[in-house]
Amino acid sequence: MGIDTYQWNPKHDTDIYKKLEDDFSGFKTENKKHLAKEAGLKYNASTPIIGMIAKLNEHKGVPLFIETIDKLLKLNVQIVLLGIGSGELLEKLKKLNKKYPNFSFRNEYNERFAHQITAGADFILMPNHYAPTGLNALYALNSGTIPIARRTGALSDLLVNYDPKTQHGNAFTFEKHDANELLKTVKSAISLFNEIENWNKLIDNALFADYSWAKSVKLYDEIYKNLIKED
Repeated sequence: MGIDTYQWNPKHDTDIYKKLEDDFSGFKTENKKHLAKEAGLKYNASTPIIGMIAKLNEHKGVPLFIETIDKLLKLNVQIVLLGIGSGELLEKLKKLNKKYPNFSFRNEYNERFAHQITAGADFILMPNHYAPTGLNALYALNSGTIPIARRTGALSDLLVNYDPKTQHGNAFTFEKHDANELLKTVKSAISLFNEIENWNKLIDNALFADYSWAKSVKLYDEIYKNLIKED
């Protein structure tokens, strides 16, 4: 599995406010400020922004998110949700958008804004019930945006829960499709956001991995050659 590393390359992505150069901190700060402004939120460097890009359905874990949101938004956090859908879930999200000043919701398909969330948020939330591909996680990691995700489907293969002791991992993950598990994981993510050394190491883990198809192509090539040998 891999991503289009040109379209989703923060070094020359024309849909984001500031491209990534040598200074990651400046890249994230400027894109976070811009995202906050676009989303109608009050920017605060010490308040993490959690982005979520999802169709409004159970498959993407939106009901679980809604079940947890009242507790999530009592934390020192801002949440930006871009999603398209209709029905009961949409109506609930509209009400929550009016209720909480630290929650911003757009019900639309907007690829440009999706890129801005991916570049500007500190975390990307993926409480999926199923995850066949997990591409949004790779897009986020490529911009130094850390997934908070349920380990399911492809996300189980792509994401490793960060361990502060070993400084190994690239995400914050949970197993059960459960509101308490989601809340606990978000709290852990927010806590580490304020630990500069660990946070910087986690960002490095995200930024310096290979998310292109090159690695997958090599693996498929090895599998194919082994199959030929067996024949």
